[in-house]
Amino acid sequence: MINTFDNNVCIILPTYNEEENIKYLIDRIISLNKNYLIIVVDDSTTDKTKVIVESFDYSNLIIISRNKKLGRYSAVIKGIEYCISNYHGIEYIIEMDADLSHPPELITNLLEQAKKTKSDVVIASRHKKGGAFVGWPLTRYITHYGALILCTIFITSKLSDHFSAFRVYSKKSIKIINSNKKRKFKGFWGFGETIIDLQNANCKFSEYPLVFINRNRGQSSVNFKIIIFTFFEILYVFYYKIKLHILNFKKKLN
Repeated sequence: MINTFDNNVCIILPTYNEEENIKYLIDRIISLNKNYLIIVVDDSTTDKTKVIVESFDYSNLIIISRNKKLGRYSAVIKGIEYCISNYHGIEYIIEMDADLSHPPELITNLLEQAKKTKSDVVIASRHKKGGAFVGWPLTRYITHYGALILCTIFITSKLSDHFSAFRVYSKKSIKIINSNKKRKFKGFWGFGETIIDLQNANCKFSEYPLVFINRNRGQSSVNFKIIIFTFFEILYVFYYKIKLHILNFKKKLN
C-alpha cells in the first residue's frame, strides 16, 4: 500500500459509542494540516459513531469495525497490527481517547519530544509539571491516586502517569508491542502490560505535561467494576514483571 500521508505518523482512535465526540475530534486532527493517517477501531458501537466516521471525505481515514466489544486496549492492538501490515513507512503510532479528553493539538509537541529526546515512548502525563486534571469527581481522584501508589511500588517509580492512554510509540516500541501474541490484558490495564514489555526491551520513556479535561459528552467506560479489577490487575502485572526477569536471568545463564 502506498503512503499518501505526511510525517509517517498514524493515529489510532479506539471508539465505543462516541457519536457525540468523534466528529469534533477528527475535525480537530484534520485541522492540524499534517495529513496524518487516522485509524478508528470501533468496538461494536451501538450508536452512530461508525456512520459519522464513514461520512468523512478524508482519504487517510480508515475504520475497522468489530462485531463484539473486545476491550479498549485490544482495539489499540488491532489498529497497530493493521497499520504495520499495510503501511510499512510508519515511524510513529499515536494512541489517544476519542472522548476529547486528549487534545489533538498536543500531538505535534509529543512527536517533537519523541524525536528530540530519541524516546521510544512519550506519555502525555497529568502529573508532569504543567499537567492537571479538570472536572474529575472526588471518587476518581481517590481511586486514581490509590492505583498510582501501587504502580509506583510494583511497576516502576520512573513514570509519573502509568494510566495515561495518550501515547506516542516509536518504530522500535511498535514492533515490541506487536510481538506479544499472548497478551493477558485486552481492556484498560493493557497499558501496564505494555509498559512492562517496553521496559524489558530497554525502551526509552519520556513524559510531556497533559491538562486532562474530563469528558463533557457521552458516558465514560471507566466504572466501579473496572476500577476494582484494575487494582488486582496491577498486582498481576507485577507478577508478569517478575516472570520476565526470571526468564531473562535464565537466558543469561544459558
